Amino acid sequence: MLIDLHVHEKTYSGDSSLSIEEIIHQGEIRGLDGVCITDHESQEIRYLLPRFEKETRLRLFAGAEVLTPHGDLLVYGLDKIPSTLEGTEAFIQAVNRQGGALVSAHPFRQNNRGFGHYLRQFAGIHVIEGYNGNTPDIHNQQAVSMAAALNKPLAGGSDAHRKERLGIFATSFPFTIHSEKQLTQALRKGLGVPVAFSPQGYQLLTRHAMEQEAVS
Repeated sequence: MLIDLHVHEKTYSGDSSLSIEEIIHQGEIRGLDGVCITDHESQEIRYLLPRFEKETRLRLFAGAEVLTPHGDLLVYGLDKIPSTLEGTEAFIQAVNRQGGALVSAHPFRQNNRGFGHYLRQFAGIHVIEGYNGNTPDIHNQQAVSMAAALNKPLAGGSDAHRKERLGIFATSFPFTIHSEKQLTQALRKGLGVPVAFSPQGYQLLTRHAMEQEAVS
């Protein structure tokens, strides 16, 4: 199952131009099976999704992108987003207590919002976003190398704020995911692998292939 795990919708992410309708339309064109909307500091979009799910074959999920003192984390499966005021480690522990999943978003993008080498300090992060559609290749390659060094699973996401970017990268899961809970559990177990869109369909980015690219 192919899911773009990192998409922003304009209702709760003011820096996005994408509506839910556009996300669905572009997701279908790309050949995705699902899309997870991860708005900045908000998962309120989840309450709008059920009426749109009736109009599409796509599975629609909601997470959030939360800025911690050390960088952005994508969070999934939460009843309530914990506060970041007590620090990054406290936030990570709170998400794990809820049974949520944590993905380090664009860790080496040079915008002061990525964890970078701080990833070595936080064992409670489950997955590293090795391929982000709004991040230069060289910085994605640094994320891939860090995941290998830490033996962490990788994910891919478009980080789309505009229609044409949606689905550039996604994550492939070996089974159909029907619910936010199932998605969260799959991420916690590291069961997804990143894929890249091409005109011929999505291409699997194996760890070996990505590591070879990272050092080339």
